[in-house]
Amino acid sequence: MGSQDLSSRRPLLTRIISSSFYLSHGIRRDVTLEFYLWDAKRRIVFQGGSLKHVHVDEASLIGIIRKIEARIPVASRKIKIHDGITLEGSVEFGDEPGFIIDEHGTPLELVISKITGSPVFIIPLHNTLPNDVRENQRVKVTSKPKQPDVVIAILNMKLDRLYL
Repeated sequence: MGSQDLSSRRPLLTRIISSSFYLSHGIRRDVTLEFYLWDAKRRIVFQGGSLKHVHVDEASLIGIIRKIEARIPVASRKIKIHDGITLEGSVEFGDEPGFIIDEHGTPLELVISKITGSPVFIIPLHNTLPNDVRENQRVKVTSKPKQPDVVIAILNMKLDRLYL
């Protein structure tokens, strides 16, 4: 995702944030959501365990995205944007194994029983990833392509069945 995508895709980003964290009775505290801005060499990190005063409505989330947009040019180090939300001057993935969500991947149901620990799922917004991203196993969550927020909601339901 590029930094220009923040302003042009605000409604989608708010739905992604909502799908990642919100339950009917609270926030998923065990979730971390990261957005990589490849062109600006920045990473936005939402930590579910630290999120406070972040509301589910689109207007509130767009306000947070605007705060992030304003700080992108000056974020060469880690900057706290809001409780549980940081902007970092880094775009490197960690070494933890993960899964790339891909409509041509192996159905998640065939690999879900093999998942251990805290799985990492990478959902490219443009169906492409930069060359420096380590190749991971590709899995599909739905039978037909869906918007990332829908994929996250379905993925959370499937993982809840596995872990709960």
